[in-house]
Amino acid sequence: MKIIVGIYFVILLIVPILPENLPYKNDIFVSILSVLLLLQLYLILFPRFKREKRIYDIKQIFKEKSIIFLSLFSLISLASLFFSSNILIGLKKYWLFFTIIPVPIILFILVKDSIVREIFIYVSLISSTFLSIWGICEYYGIIPYSLSEIYRSRVSASFSNPNHFSSYLSSTFLLLALYFLQIKNSKYKLIFMIILCLIYSNILYSETRGVWISLIIAIVFLSFFIIRYSFYIVKKNKYWLVSFSVLLILITFIYSYPTPIRHPKSISVTERLSSTSEILDMSSTKDFSLKERLYIWEIAFKMIENSPALGVGWGNFKESFKVVRNLLYTNPEFLNRFPPNIFKNIKEHAHNEFLHIGAESGILSLIFFITFLLFLFLKLKKVNYTRSEFNILFIIGIMSCTLTILVHGLVGYPLHILPTALNFWTFTAFIIVNYYRKVYQRTKEKPDNSSVLFFVL
Repeated sequence: MKIIVGIYFVILLIVPILPENLPYKNDIFVSILSVLLLLQLYLILFPRFKREKRIYDIKQIFKEKSIIFLSLFSLISLASLFFSSNILIGLKKYWLFFTIIPVPIILFILVKDSIVREIFIYVSLISSTFLSIWGICEYYGIIPYSLSEIYRSRVSASFSNPNHFSSYLSSTFLLLALYFLQIKNSKYKLIFMIILCLIYSNILYSETRGVWISLIIAIVFLSFFIIRYSFYIVKKNKYWLVSFSVLLILITFIYSYPTPIRHPKSISVTERLSSTSEILDMSSTKDFSLKERLYIWEIAFKMIENSPALGVGWGNFKESFKVVRNLLYTNPEFLNRFPPNIFKNIKEHAHNEFLHIGAESGILSLIFFITFLLFLFLKLKKVNYTRSEFNILFIIGIMSCTLTILVHGLVGYPLHILPTALNFWTFTAFIIVNYYRKVYQRTKEKPDNSSVLFFVL
């Protein structure tokens, strides 16, 4: 099991660092995860020692509602493949998306959670620090800029798109910020704070409005729980927290107005945010990213309208996009709003995770996915308060990070970007397993892994 844990966290470390456009990158790493999944299944079915054998009662599944709805979501998505125009493409994309879900859930049930928690935090810290240094060097021209001129000075490091880069960095930022509070050594605390400021700067460099907004919402969510429960660790570190907050405000100010530190080609934070209202003007062609999203969303809604039950088939969004778009172009009103000479690209994603799921696998699948998320967040009421204070903060931090990804998922597709998807499903595994263990501590029963076994199958 230690080898499986090691391999999983090496994957979490390497995947974001390697170039996103590396040929067969996703295929290779998901293949490794598939092997880990088979090994985990073997360990559950055939324990090394007879005394470790457990009876797998299928009724146990009903004690974990989030896994029920996650399983139903995956089953309906699988069924949608039989109604797709290209079942082979759908099967591959289904494999790429769903293989990574059960691996961390089983892993954290079979391994002591305090160990994997610490490893995950340091893996996230190392990868985010490396990428942030890469981003800084890219921003100031120390290393060659990896993206085309259309992105101006927006940094991306190993990613093919600044949005993917900032989505990954923001996915663990709040968790790392909370971990910073529990460090006791002042010297290490100062280094950690500098690293966090470096990561935050790169989130600003990316000029990704969706990520900025999602991070603000997650900070408000996190602040609510910190204020409500008056954590001692927060009170103890109030001067560090104030200093850190001031530094973040100062960095935001530096990149909001012309300063020697700011890249001459970059758009300031205030300009980037204010441009959100300007791009609603359909006559403007300077920045039409939101208009393009409206165009994609309208086509996605039409896909759902045409195939509400099981969608167009998992992984077949791109294939159906052109067909539905051509159908909508017979409507003069749509043609006038979205001229084909400007809006001509065939899109692979809906730029909204919920719309994408609804379009590809139908409304029922979307309902199951949303219900899974609701049960996930309802677990905040059932956090194991018998453990250390940092354990509570850790789970709330994980919830905040999950919220960051989901809010960005309203205008992007972070669950289809492997590094961010790995983080998201690792977060959900932490949340589910924390509640799973709490139930059995209360009932004094040995954990029965039947629900997990059912989910894997």
